[in-house]
Amino acid sequence: MEWKNEMEVMVLTDLAAICNKLADNSELPEYLRERAREFVEEFDSLVSFLGGKDTAIEHARANNC
Repeated sequence: MEWKNEMEVMVLTDLAAICNKLADNSELPEYLRERAREFVEEFDSLVSFLGGKDTAIEHARANNC
């Protein structure tokens, strides 16, 4: 069960990093950028419950995204 939780955290962290990049992309419609920002904000507010992983922004920086 531990590996499943770790995998879910990894997927959500990667998704939040992608959403963070989308939120900064001025070529996307504003409503999509806003939805991406909302996901990142929600993820960051819940990250402590996901095993203390880095925030999406820190994760993206660490991976040079």
